[in-house]
Amino acid sequence: DLTGIPNRRYFRRQLTHEIERSRVYGVPLSILLIDVDDFKTINDTLGHLMGDVVLSELCGAIRGILRSPDAISRFGGEEFAVLLPHTDSTGAAAVARRILKQVSELALTDTDNRPIHCTVSIGVVQLQAEDATFDDIVRRADAHLYEAKRQGKNRYSV
Repeated sequence: DLTGIPNRRYFRRQLTHEIERSRVYGVPLSILLIDVDDFKTINDTLGHLMGDVVLSELCGAIRGILRSPDAISRFGGEEFAVLLPHTDSTGAAAVARRILKQVSELALTDTDNRPIHCTVSIGVVQLQAEDATFDDIVRRADAHLYEAKRQGKNRYSV
């Protein structure tokens, strides 16, 4: 309810369906795993209500740049997954760049009208032949997400 987007269970079902479709029709499929950088700091300094506002606004911003066949879901507390059917890793990287730009331009303020700045890190992967299951592709995306974090956050890793 908070973010207005589907949950992890929905993402699992959709990704499993899209993996099968990708294999049957020979079309590319990519996913993004997105994590809000330093979200604990936002919650600890501004409160959980403002943290909820950040998550809600962030989801709206991301949803606004996706195509109709694309889907965003809440993957965890401050993690989100984006399903990109018919998209190779080059196209997925372009979406990741647009998300980074959109998030950096969010004009959020706290209750005292002070600006709130947030960034995200993104793991980008395209379905590969060795990805036998949902867990395989998600594990690779998660590894890329943490690589983006290690490289300094506010970036994506393919």
